[in-house]
Amino acid sequence: MKAGNIKIIQLVFSIIHILSGFAFGYDFYGTNFQYRKDITIDNTKIDANLSYFPVLVKLTSSNIDFTHFLHSTNDGYDIRFTDSINGSGDANGNVLDFERERFDKSGEVAEIWVEIPSISSSSPTTFYMFYGNTDCANGENVNGTWDVGGSPTDYYREVFHLHETSGTHYDSTSSGYTGATVGTVYQDRTGEIDGVDEFVGPSESRLSLSDGTLTANSPFTIEVWFYIKTLQDLWIGVVTKGRDVDPDWVGLGLNDLNQICSYWDYKNGSNMYGSVLSDGRWYYAATTYDGTDRYLYLDDSQEAGPRSGDTYPGNIPENTRVGDDSNGNYLDGFIDEVRFSDVARSAAWLKASYHSGNDSLLTIPTLAELSYFRATSLDSAVLLEWKTETELDNAGFNVWKSEEKNGGYVRINSYFIPAEGEAGFGAQYSYTDYEVQNGKIYFYKLEDVDTSGKSTFHGPVPAVPHDIILTWPDEGKIVPSGSSLFSWSSSSNYSFKVEISPNPSFPGSETMSFPEERWTSLSSLWLEPED
Repeated sequence: MKAGNIKIIQLVFSIIHILSGFAFGYDFYGTNFQYRKDITIDNTKIDANLSYFPVLVKLTSSNIDFTHFLHSTNDGYDIRFTDSINGSGDANGNVLDFERERFDKSGEVAEIWVEIPSISSSSPTTFYMFYGNTDCANGENVNGTWDVGGSPTDYYREVFHLHETSGTHYDSTSSGYTGATVGTVYQDRTGEIDGVDEFVGPSESRLSLSDGTLTANSPFTIEVWFYIKTLQDLWIGVVTKGRDVDPDWVGLGLNDLNQICSYWDYKNGSNMYGSVLSDGRWYYAATTYDGTDRYLYLDDSQEAGPRSGDTYPGNIPENTRVGDDSNGNYLDGFIDEVRFSDVARSAAWLKASYHSGNDSLLTIPTLAELSYFRATSLDSAVLLEWKTETELDNAGFNVWKSEEKNGGYVRINSYFIPAEGEAGFGAQYSYTDYEVQNGKIYFYKLEDVDTSGKSTFHGPVPAVPHDIILTWPDEGKIVPSGSSLFSWSSSSNYSFKVEISPNPSFPGSETMSFPEERWTSLSSLWLEPED
């Protein structure tokens, strides 16, 4: 190897194993993602086990560093979800369908619907978001997020987020329905979930949804989020279906006493009423019909029902109205998340939908965001180093070690390592493990713990402490100008650093690392200076 005008050569140290400086990443079925976020569903808000339930994941600067989304298009393409991880912290189990309703990297906010295959009511359910990939395909499956369950009868038949900025509204299910504004409707207003529509009653202000029929006496569920700006003491439809062909119609709205109301045709049933509503706040309302019994829900509680004996013997046609029930009284307020299902959703499902929509169902840890976590192999020791970018509500760290990558890990720090960073500001840390044997491989995980006791694990990273035997020359020996041979033997493959200088006192010296690739266990390095 040529090294121009070298006069003096000194072997400085030999400490870097081929695995040294190994930084962690996460394998998502063969594709590397730099970061993982563990998200937990609060089972105290789940009254019964749920299957294939869409939850809302809301990301802000308080729980994630948006600079860690690395895809070049800045549109959230580098996001994936699974329902489990393996012992290495990599993706495992089911790849979850999701829809990005909003992803605003510069504004540091994202709202993503994720379909969870199974949610327990007896213990917290955790799923996992992987992100930070420079180049990967868009992973979302919009229709799959809402076409839930084991058969089409379990699916959502239509889901309108009402977040469009102008023009036509679109359905997120495979039904592919659309909606149009009638009169004055302001779109993309700030709402409960992403953008919402603003209605300006008593002037004409509504949506007309072309969304298919309800078969006579078949089960259904209607759900909606709405906000009342001004109470009008009038019968006002929030979501009504079939009102144009009275008496066969159903829906949700207010009566002239400002009570929440489950509308029903006057010929074969009657309306159900619940609480008196107030202006100036968001409500979640739902009504269900299972073919026999009918129920009314508001926020996380059942308001009325079961009511039996109601029927609608004729099909209820398309042309759902949003913000009106065709009687000329229009809502003065906002509407978001209009949904129909061809099944009567359970009380537990609707309660979970309320808490998901108002961002109280999930725990998204606000722990340390790591730049790196790496292990460097030394002689009879392993140096562990990590750096954080932000540490919102972070209490500190623990270091865990195992002799097997997927084996049982044991905490090795005697005292808790306190956090030194804060929100928006990180810190650098190190810990040296001396309880090791040379030539043996070890795996390390880093645990960060928030102020409420919630833990997140990073890693593992491997290291092999080593005992290099230098055969010629001795370590630290100064070698005069001329062709020089360095030889060593070891139990594994190692790298070396050599310091070179034109002066015996070594001013202006530089350090060169050799080799850059794997060498054999018995190796030699030639340095041939030029005159």
